[in-house]
Amino acid sequence: MSFREIDAHCLSLPGARKVVQWGDTNVYKIGRKMFAAVGAGKETVVLKCADGDMARMLVETGAARWMPYFGQKQWVGIAIGTDAVMPVGEIMARATASCRLVRASLTRKEQAALPAMIE
Repeated sequence: MSFREIDAHCLSLPGARKVVQWGDTNVYKIGRKMFAAVGAGKETVVLKCADGDMARMLVETGAARWMPYFGQKQWVGIAIGTDAVMPVGEIMARATASCRLVRASLTRKEQAALPAMIE
């Protein structure tokens, strides 16, 4: 999987947008909140997991790693470059799930202003 594929997928999600933050990190947002990020090296996508147990399982199986600058233990980094171990379809599904999780944490008013998510 390449950065271009993850970039295109994240931007295809209803209401998603990309901003460059923290120097040169591509940050994907839904409303005012981040749901994914890809750093300058474009080798890892950072995504939110449903809970700490899921994140821990991904890390323990070697599918992901903890991200040092994200305070909550629900955020993990998944390789998307030549070191990718997770299938492309699963990475995209996890990006979509991350978007849905973050979207659900927005206020009702913020959610109502966004286009509907495709089931």
